[in-house]
Amino acid sequence: MEGILIRRKFGGKSVVAEIRLFAQDSHDPGDMKKHSPVSILSGAALLLATQASLADSLIEKVTAFLQPRLQTVDPAPVGTSAWEEILARPDPGTFFLRYAFGIQRNASKVLKPKQVDELEQTIARHSPAHSRWHDERNTLRCKYNEVLWRYVGAGDAEAAVLRIELTEWMRLRMTWTEQEHLAQYRFARDVWKVLDESQRAKLLSGEWKAYAKQDTGHTRGDATNRIITRALGKPDDMEVFNRSAGLWSEARLPLQATVAEGENNERRLVFAMDLNNEAMVHEANRIATAAYSKLYLADADAIRRIVRSSYKDPKSKCDKAAAEAWREASERFEVGAPDLFRLLNKR
Repeated sequence: MEGILIRRKFGGKSVVAEIRLFAQDSHDPGDMKKHSPVSILSGAALLLATQASLADSLIEKVTAFLQPRLQTVDPAPVGTSAWEEILARPDPGTFFLRYAFGIQRNASKVLKPKQVDELEQTIARHSPAHSRWHDERNTLRCKYNEVLWRYVGAGDAEAAVLRIELTEWMRLRMTWTEQEHLAQYRFARDVWKVLDESQRAKLLSGEWKAYAKQDTGHTRGDATNRIITRALGKPDDMEVFNRSAGLWSEARLPLQATVAEGENNERRLVFAMDLNNEAMVHEANRIATAAYSKLYLADADAIRRIVRSSYKDPKSKCDKAAAEAWREASERFEVGAPDLFRLLNKR
């Protein structure tokens, strides 16, 4: 086995992947005369390098696509003491923006006539961007899942390149999440401005709890085996599958707990509009997204290990799963994220 180094530049960072390929995949001497080990390696390396270059170009285009709308964070100090004070409070049990729409539905009960108009204008002003960030982030999730299944089904050489690409799609997903959460915070802050001091106190104390859906977000529990079997069908070796999936389910628990802590902290910090600031909630989001990225990239590697050990010929099934993953974007998010979808859908 010989190794070939492919150097790629992603997001301004130079990354080297060592691609190891078997020089001889045929026992026919005639084949080896027609295709020397060097030519086989060179051809495979050229193909992988071409694929890598195309992916890199698309990632750069998506990065550039964001720049005109890139939101920057207020540089105010994070405020460590306020952070600790907020997290010492009882958990509000939901997201702040759940109250925005809950108050809107019950405006006649809790708001003055002038405030009703102000709230309607605030929601109307923020909703288009709120929806667009959501649909664009999910479009990138679909792209990530497409690459994930290609990574799972690929041979070792191609997988080494796809793993680097997968990391970059995760980075873009987290960049969009950061932007979405920043827009959500500014939306929430403007809703807060509509309320008077008495109303703010009622919201923070839980007196208005009946007006908002109680929702603490995703649990991030282990769904690895369900994800695999839904996409690929029943494994060929169920015993190996169950053993491998069980080992990963235990191994991911610390990562899962870190994500849950980060996301819950962010939600609680955003809720405390009387003490928080933009820099604080942005830092909380940065911590949460770093933990999320670490967990789900580890999930991707685990899925590959489990599939490669328990499915006899996974590539065709994984190719189909990749196509299905991207089809979700066209079915659910193209209308809300047409420009990004069009950019990603170019072949």
